Amino acid sequence: MMLPISVVIPCYNCADRLDRAIASVLAQTQLPAEMIVVNDGSSDTISAYQFHGAQQTNAPPTLVYINHSTNLGPAAARNTGWDAATQPYIAFLDADDVWHPRKLEIQFAWMQAHGDVAVCGHDCVFAYGEQMESRAKSQEPRTKEQEVKGEEIGVKMVKRRDILRSNPFVTPSMLLKCDLPCRFDPSVRYCEDYLLLMQLCLQGHKLARLDVPLVTVTWRDKDTPSLSKNLWRMRLAEMGNYWRLRQMGLLNAAEAFGLTLFSAFKFIVRLLVGHRGVWWLRRQAI
Repeated sequence: MMLPISVVIPCYNCADRLDRAIASVLAQTQLPAEMIVVNDGSSDTISAYQFHGAQQTNAPPTLVYINHSTNLGPAAARNTGWDAATQPYIAFLDADDVWHPRKLEIQFAWMQAHGDVAVCGHDCVFAYGEQMESRAKSQEPRTKEQEVKGEEIGVKMVKRRDILRSNPFVTPSMLLKCDLPCRFDPSVRYCEDYLLLMQLCLQGHKLARLDVPLVTVTWRDKDTPSLSKNLWRMRLAEMGNYWRLRQMGLLNAAEAFGLTLFSAFKFIVRLLVGHRGVWWLRRQAI
């Protein structure tokens, strides 16, 4: 039985990686009803070969390909797929990343058992090639090669104070209800997923995080200077998000100002230890 889920995969200049992402969807123990690939104005030969190759496997999911003539950014690409979806649930997967084979099976079963939850995410594994760091909260880090049993999975409900402190989970871990009133802000190129989650939580929608790593997130940046540059852009976007929430009436001025200062403090700390942290991550084998 196919799950009533539309999988949305935005992609930009990733023809050499998209086949892995698509394969991880087709390898699910319970397949989604629909898979939507949004080509966001790529300059390379985006996935036409891989995508049509997936169609030739006669896999059950309905496969949809949508093309943006220009690059509009990840928020707009995800919105395009979201708006085109025909299923009651949406799952996002980036073209760089790979799902665990039981991701949809485990996450959808949990969502079905907790119908009042609007968005469910989970832990992840960060990878540089073959080197991985787990973001799972369990004492023993688990990697994508290890079996995810699905029994006795810890769950944390994301509270207001949690969401304002940090992003609770990565976008390719998200499973959400299609009929939610919000979308990604296409004017935001960094932290657009965090803005959406904050907006939903502050509007009273329930968010949950499962303590099990069901996606491997690949970091493409190879040089530390570029990582620092991205961190700065992300921090500016995070600060801007607090003031967007203020304009929506979801934060007051004192909260927005205090959170901006807190974000700046986090950036200073990351800047001081970030180069050493990246060096450590590249040399650890978990």
